[in-house]
Amino acid sequence: MVVSEASFTLMRRRALSKLRRLRSQTNLSSSQSPDETIMNTKLKNSAFDKLKLAPIALAAGAGMMLAAAAPAQAAVVSLSQTVTQGGVVYSSIENSSVASPLIKLPGATGSSAYGIGSAEIVGGRGDAFDDFGGITVNGAAFNQPNAKVDLTTTGAGTFLNTISPVSIGGINTSLDYFMSADSPTLRVFGTFTNTTANLLSAAIAYGGDLGCDSNCRIEDSSTGDNAFQSALDRWFITSDGPSDVDPFLTFVRFGPGGQLASSTPAVPSEGFDGNVDQFADIWTLSLAPGETKSLMWFVNFNNSLAEAQAGTPVFDDLSTLGAAGLLAGLSPTQIEETANWKQQPVATTPEPSSLIGLGSLLGFGLLSKIKRRNP
Repeated sequence: MVVSEASFTLMRRRALSKLRRLRSQTNLSSSQSPDETIMNTKLKNSAFDKLKLAPIALAAGAGMMLAAAAPAQAAVVSLSQTVTQGGVVYSSIENSSVASPLIKLPGATGSSAYGIGSAEIVGGRGDAFDDFGGITVNGAAFNQPNAKVDLTTTGAGTFLNTISPVSIGGINTSLDYFMSADSPTLRVFGTFTNTTANLLSAAIAYGGDLGCDSNCRIEDSSTGDNAFQSALDRWFITSDGPSDVDPFLTFVRFGPGGQLASSTPAVPSEGFDGNVDQFADIWTLSLAPGETKSLMWFVNFNNSLAEAQAGTPVFDDLSTLGAAGLLAGLSPTQIEETANWKQQPVATTPEPSSLIGLGSLLGFGLLSKIKRRNP
């Protein structure tokens, strides 16, 4: 409940009005006995004292409610940053962090991208990343301008957002991280706007280096096996195999009905540039003049494969993401513009009254046929 200044003033006036009425009643009737006079005076003085405290208590309560309702304040901070949320420590969040595989992809300029250097579960497994969560646009690495981000922490979690989009070949680009407070989950959200008068094609590469090193393997996927299929696997779970010290990571790539990656040049366990612990998807966006599209990915951290598998239903669709608080901070427009996630149509069930009506019509028709057969 939030108490506005006008409401507080009205409540204070009412309290003072009651106070004045009580004061006017302190002239006791001469017909009262001395004992009645003493008792009534004590009672009224007690009520009077309580009423005197009412405006003070009201002001204190209103102040507490106003303070509790105050929105979280954003702060412009310099990189590098460390954030602890949802039982995960994300550290060395900085520019020029993510190199391979992004710098080795076709058309790459060779520059490293903004990303998260490492991550670990509080009191659990560590070495989840060896620089992950970066993007390139048509081969050019994205880095936060002036090595600064907008950091905001609310009850939902911590947001590290781009302050001013970076123009990469006429495409205004931003990259935002959200670390959930309610679950060990990272959201990576990239936004791309065509600022030119021409149709543009944007090849967005996303990924980085995992911490599972030479023992990296895929344990499970949305298709129910450990064989990666780019066009089918909406999510997959990795581990460091027999080493068994790194977190089990669920990488969520797209949702039902969403745009698919055009290719996945680096697949964990399959090897890329001599490494088996790297992951990269490439998404091709067609942007009309002035058009904005976004891409949204998730990484979920767990201490066991069973925990990771049990958590995958959260990523079924936009509805389950919303229920889990993983769409926090995104407007309906941003969600609508997200190319790799689309709202699924809701199946409709006929109202019971409609079914009753249909049954009545069918029954009436059957009765008519019987009557015609038996005149």
